[in-house]
Amino acid sequence: MRGYRSLTRFIAEVGDRLSDDGRLLLFFGTTGDIDYLHQLLDDAGLERVEVAGRDLHRGDTTVRYVTYRVTRPDG
Repeated sequence: MRGYRSLTRFIAEVGDRLSDDGRLLLFFGTTGDIDYLHQLLDDAGLERVEVAGRDLHRGDTTVRYVTYRVTRPDG
C-alpha cells in the first residue's frame, strides 16, 4: 500500500526474526490505516493481542491509540 512500504516490509520479516517465545510491542493509532496493519499481521501469520488502548478527543475528532503484543502462533 502506498505510504506503508517500511511497515509492510517490517511486518513481512518480523515473524522470521522472533524467537519461539519472542514478542513485539507495536503502538499504532487510527490516524493511520489500522485495518491495513491488521491485514499485514494476518497475512504474515502473526497473532496480535491488544494490551493497552486509549481514545483521545479533540473537538469532533477521536483517535484511538493501541498497543499490540505480536507473537508467532503458539509463541
